[in-house]
Amino acid sequence: MLNGREDPFQSVITPKREEHKPPTLHQDPLSSVEFVLPSTARVLKSVQISYQNLDGSIETKIIQLDESIDWHYPLMIAQKAQGATYSSENRFKLGEFELIINKSSIFIATRKKMLRDFVLPEPYRLVLDIEGVKSNEAQKIKLDKKYFSDAEISTHDGFYRISIGFDGRYKHTIKPQRDGFVITLE
Repeated sequence: MLNGREDPFQSVITPKREEHKPPTLHQDPLSSVEFVLPSTARVLKSVQISYQNLDGSIETKIIQLDESIDWHYPLMIAQKAQGATYSSENRFKLGEFELIINKSSIFIATRKKMLRDFVLPEPYRLVLDIEGVKSNEAQKIKLDKKYFSDAEISTHDGFYRISIGFDGRYKHTIKPQRDGFVITLE
């Protein structure tokens, strides 16, 4: 007796019904963490914080305190923006391009093709070369946004060069869109 499938070309593996989505590494920034010390605690000597850098390396920072505490009240670690003042405008004109900032993303409106991109470390910024020069452009604007400090445009032989300054070091992704491209920072 022989066993066989009715349709020998039908796959033996059952296809998944939903799309595979890799887990995301993006997390919301820390707001606060509370913890309680034992009733015997009287002096907070130091605080040690371990953190992971962009490159994946782990570092530790120790803060010496030597401060009296009341163990009845919980201790709190919080992350707050202090002294940071950013402009409320999210749309900027840079030469013939429009920049639109939304949280940790910046959209550059253009129908032109990006030729290349690279990062310069001092000061930390992303440089984009975009095809086709209509006119000589040379402009620098202050963005004063969280993540984005400034933007500059210049012309070179046959292409525009846009430089976007960041307020720190970030990983970035660039996704082309029909009417421009989006740069998202992590």
